[in-house]
Amino acid sequence: MKFKEFSKYLGLFILGVLLIAVYKTFDNFSSIWSLAKKIFAALTPFLYGAGIAFLLYTPCQKLEKLLIKSKLSFVRTHRRGISVGISFVLLALILAGIFWLIVPTLAKSLLDLVGQLPVLWQQILAWAHNLEGWGIPAEELLPSISVSAIMEHVEFSNVSQYAEGVWAAGTSVFNFIMSVIISVYILLDRSHIKTAVTRLTNNFIPKEKQQKNFYKYTNRAFRYMNAYVYCKLIDTVIIGVVSFLILLPFGAPYAPLLALMLGLFNLIPYFGAIVACIISSLLTMALVSPARGIWVLVVLIVLQQIDANVIQPKLVNETMDIKPLWVIFSILLFGALFGIWGILLGVPVMALILSAVEDALHLREERKAELARKVTQSVEDETV
Repeated sequence: MKFKEFSKYLGLFILGVLLIAVYKTFDNFSSIWSLAKKIFAALTPFLYGAGIAFLLYTPCQKLEKLLIKSKLSFVRTHRRGISVGISFVLLALILAGIFWLIVPTLAKSLLDLVGQLPVLWQQILAWAHNLEGWGIPAEELLPSISVSAIMEHVEFSNVSQYAEGVWAAGTSVFNFIMSVIISVYILLDRSHIKTAVTRLTNNFIPKEKQQKNFYKYTNRAFRYMNAYVYCKLIDTVIIGVVSFLILLPFGAPYAPLLALMLGLFNLIPYFGAIVACIISSLLTMALVSPARGIWVLVVLIVLQQIDANVIQPKLVNETMDIKPLWVIFSILLFGALFGIWGILLGVPVMALILSAVEDALHLREERKAELARKVTQSVEDETV
């Protein structure tokens, strides 16, 4: 009897401690959030390293399968290290080729665009004044903006800001180097990592059915993310190249810069492509002619439709069954929560959530149908 009373009071005591802990957590939320941000900043190289390892996992795996067929015992024995080394060399060559071929042209286009900004601004002002004929006051739409007014808000005397910028740049370089090193270790030790995760799962998720569900959704998440990331990367290259070939005949200004923008903005589903098309069209209207700008807009919209309905479904082997409404919802929700990363990766996360909900609903429907069959069977048996 005394033990039961002690157990009851002990439970109340534990509940009270938990309530106080929750209260203190919300009462000192700013301090806890500050500590969490410091921990996140310290672990940034690990997160970026995991991202690089994820990106190179598929080529490493395919190269390893090819090397295991080699007749050389040394190659078969060290196939994992060789595959990781080849993958990083290929990535470095691709990045070097991009910087060598594309960056100088982009830099020239960007400098030319900066030089044309006064002309572009005067053109926009002229269009705005033309709106007065429609009863729209240009002064309310475009307040007086000048270079001198902007430069008044630029502070050059604060040397500490430049020191902070130099320190931030050095920290970024250090984090990048550490991320590459961490990604190498992750790729080399991925079998040990998988074994460790399996052991933890088997020990802390006791039921076999729950273990199967954990592995099922983990594998599904990996497939969704892998298919989505590679689809978007390849699609970015295709859209960038095709856009460049489209913009050249129309005489669009700064075609390399606009093509890069169209490819990168295409990473953001729906909204990115629309914004990039409008910017490209407006620049062409302002610096070439309105007719050329309209043609550029029409052709780019056609290209985006072909991309959305033909190119992307062909690139993804296992299409994520997610409706456009959920795509927009995931972009807005995860973008508000996690910024640019939420915008880029929110779609596969939402696809995984929807697939889990669909599985749960399907399981409940099966159980209800099974229960209905048992009730029907029992009624029939009683009738007989």
